[in-house]
Amino acid sequence: VLVLDTTGEYSINTGWFSSVTVGSPLSKVKGAANKFIEAVLNADGKNYVSIVTFGTESQVVSEFSSNVEELTNKVSALPETDAGAASGLSNSNSGFESAGQLMEQISKPNAIKNIVFFTGCVPGAGASSTTGHY
Repeated sequence: VLVLDTTGEYSINTGWFSSVTVGSPLSKVKGAANKFIEAVLNADGKNYVSIVTFGTESQVVSEFSSNVEELTNKVSALPETDAGAASGLSNSNSGFESAGQLMEQISKPNAIKNIVFFTGCVPGAGASSTTGHY
């Protein structure tokens, strides 16, 4: 499952009452995601990719597919979400939850399952924990 951050232009707090607008990383996310799709689906074996996007909430853009053109077209057509743009906040947790739900649908016992996360900023919204392994 590809989990893609579509948050638009964002700002970074640089100190007391000041910030810098960083711009939109979405074009880089799209390029990397399309290269990944092409590499995975042109590799040996029976491979599938699904796409989830997130801003303040997640959306399943594509269920599992092996159609390179269909998937890359969907990635290329992704719009920026303005959700969180002013504060640079994006809800990566929502994206991971949706990816997890897609993974649970895979019934093949020997399937190799991966979640690949593309973002252009530090996620800053959604559920979090300050304890745990990492």
